[in-house]
Amino acid sequence: VQGVDFSEAAARFVPALGAVLSLLLVADLAAMLLNRRAAAIAALVWLSSYFLFDEFRKAMADPYLAFFALLCVWAWIKASVCRGKSVWLLAIFYASFALGSLAKFPVNLLHVGVAILVYHVCFGGKRTPSPGTPGEGFQSHLGRAPGPWYGHLFGVVIYLLLGMPWPIYVVTQVPHVREIWRYESIGEFSDNTEKARPFFMYLGDMFKLALPWTPMWVVGIFASGMRSNARRRLFATLWFAIELIIFSISNVKKDTYLLPLMPAITLMTVQGIQTMLAMFRHRRGKKLPSWLIVSQIGIGVGWAIVVPLLGMAIGLPNPAARLGVTVALVVFALLPLAVWLIKGGRAWFVTQAIVYAVLILLFYQASFYLSENTRSAREVAARVTMMLKQPGVTINPVTLPEEASMYLPLNLHFNPHAPHELFIFDDPRNELKPD
Repeated sequence: VQGVDFSEAAARFVPALGAVLSLLLVADLAAMLLNRRAAAIAALVWLSSYFLFDEFRKAMADPYLAFFALLCVWAWIKASVCRGKSVWLLAIFYASFALGSLAKFPVNLLHVGVAILVYHVCFGGKRTPSPGTPGEGFQSHLGRAPGPWYGHLFGVVIYLLLGMPWPIYVVTQVPHVREIWRYESIGEFSDNTEKARPFFMYLGDMFKLALPWTPMWVVGIFASGMRSNARRRLFATLWFAIELIIFSISNVKKDTYLLPLMPAITLMTVQGIQTMLAMFRHRRGKKLPSWLIVSQIGIGVGWAIVVPLLGMAIGLPNPAARLGVTVALVVFALLPLAVWLIKGGRAWFVTQAIVYAVLILLFYQASFYLSENTRSAREVAARVTMMLKQPGVTINPVTLPEEASMYLPLNLHFNPHAPHELFIFDDPRNELKPD
């Protein structure tokens, strides 16, 4: 890192690229596990989900963990249905498991392990797909253990080569690292209470994670056990529910920790959308599908009103301009309503997804883009690095925010006997300053 200059945009690019690749993986999972029509729906839901925009733009370990955990699940399931390519898919599985473990090993093991276990429980056993079922070429192989055995042996070698050198280096170079790892992993279920939150925190936040498709996600929960092949349709719901319970038991809670569950939430939402569209086709004029569509349009309208209000912070010139932008965005948000009335449910969904994606982009442009770039920690870290070159000066690692540590040298050492300590902190105005 020393001597290398890079921008925030470059740091955000790689996790953002992971979000784009994840879109393809989620779409293929939907095609394999549900049906081919579900692939396009899953891609549009992924593209227009607020939480994904929020998290995959951060230069943190969690987006990398989420991407490689999803790649693991996709490669494992794909290897069980594509028998001729299973060796190479297993190589992808073990390589991605190694890279995800470098981000957060115990959590990566939990995310991948739960998903694979639930997959085999829900899709295991003999099945005979009904003729003409979309994706039936996959269905007869779902739930089988991927093989052959030498593919796993080859994969273990890849895992050891990719995943072990760095932990071995850290263990030999960093004092007390085993205690640090224990405290930051299983310690969160016992003695690590620094950022403890109540047990029920995620129960409320899970509705926020599915925005703006929360109504369809709720329908997907009920739909997972109401249609034919109920056990298979429970896969995404069980995957989500089991991990939600485990993370609720943990003392330390952040919404970011649930980012790897977004594929499960997306699949649940897809099932809800397909169920709603089926009801709309077969029961035209009935109240439930109409109210669901209206609720989704209402979320878009609410977003359209919020964006210009946030725009006051970035200097929209006058109230008339803000009013004009508000009216234009509300008309844009009502476009799915016109499409629904003219062309029906399927055309409405595509239009609604596009409207959501545009409004979310405008939301971030108005609310976060300028404010976040003005609080970059790069300048502060550069000043701190110069100070640390002076004799007798060290840094207090307890007060080091993640924003600053990203820009500091990797070979930074803490000297507890130095006469002067350097503190970095977040002040009430969220500006990083050296003290």
